[in-house]
Amino acid sequence: MKFALLGTKRLVSFFAVSACAILMACSSDDDDFMFTKTAEEKAESNSEIQMVRTYDRLPECNLNREGAEFFVKDEREFYTCDGEDWVSDSEEPASSSSRKSSSSSFDDLYEDNLSSLADSIQRVIDSLTALYTSSSSVLIMPMYSSSSSLPTFLFSSSSAMVSSSSMVVPSSSSYVLPPPTAAHNNVFFWDGSDGMPYIETGLDNGTETSGYWYTFEDTFDGGLSYIDWPAPLGNEYDDKAMDPVMEVCGGICGTAHLEAGTLEYKPFVGVAFNIAGTTSYSSDYLADADLADASAWGGICITYTSDLPATLELGFGAYKDVLLEYDNPFVTLAKASVPDERCFEWSKFKQAGWGKGDKITGEEAGAELATIKFKIQAADGSVGQFNIMRIGSYN
Repeated sequence: MKFALLGTKRLVSFFAVSACAILMACSSDDDDFMFTKTAEEKAESNSEIQMVRTYDRLPECNLNREGAEFFVKDEREFYTCDGEDWVSDSEEPASSSSRKSSSSSFDDLYEDNLSSLADSIQRVIDSLTALYTSSSSVLIMPMYSSSSSLPTFLFSSSSAMVSSSSMVVPSSSSYVLPPPTAAHNNVFFWDGSDGMPYIETGLDNGTETSGYWYTFEDTFDGGLSYIDWPAPLGNEYDDKAMDPVMEVCGGICGTAHLEAGTLEYKPFVGVAFNIAGTTSYSSDYLADADLADASAWGGICITYTSDLPATLELGFGAYKDVLLEYDNPFVTLAKASVPDERCFEWSKFKQAGWGKGDKITGEEAGAELATIKFKIQAADGSVGQFNIMRIGSYN
């Protein structure tokens, strides 16, 4: 296991930003707004424009989202990301942090808590300095009272703290990551703390595109859901690569924001990997996933945390998923504030039964499989952190 200690400057930034995220509570998600005819027509005529209820629900504006345009319902304004700030059609650039702090209630709360926050940060830095010089392989954060704005952590050297405007990983519940059940005997096994950016499935079709993590969401049906990552995605080969995320949290972690938009069902987001790869190197990861026989795996084991219930779903590429009417076999994953290892044989994967398309058993799915999906689907407005730490075959 690797032992990672954040530098003082990064640590101060982490606690300062995390505390501010705690202090800034989201407004009600239940408000409905009427659009002007002009705004409605503009939003409908441009498929690249997405909608959120309030300015505070805008995702982080960074280089990865440069050029993205959102319609903010309560203001009836369009905002465009310039790579650093969200800029409206009628205003000068204003960063999300400066805008959020304009609220008088937040100003009052900020002033009241600034002094105690600074003291808390200093105590953490002092404790970390002392712990860094010790020989212990387990990092124990100092305890705080229930009135403190900072949580209590206990995590092993294989875990990591995440600095982000909207998430802290691991969760405030104390834990030590347990050893895997049978890692050395599995047909395949991936541990995010090892730093391997892809999963060696042993079933690659020759394109060398198997095992890479990627995201999927509900936007194709009108949803607005997204994942807020603890670090900007991308490397020199792929601007969506998950390497930076893995370096930060020892797994695939993020904060899921579920926004229904115009969906007629519950919104969702997720992460997935293809077991054989895509039909060609340049193919779309989700739509053009190739099939392979994974019967020898016997099923799937996963170690994860999640603030929201999730599912582990089997995918078969665009064509076969349509034949199933997207009634894909799945198993449920309960909420888990500490790492939970769950193992499922292929026979445990079942269709929900609402689809009128083809029927398929879990064993049949394992014999002709394309994709493994970790999917979070919940009520509109739900927000929750997750971390996929390990995944491997049942056998």
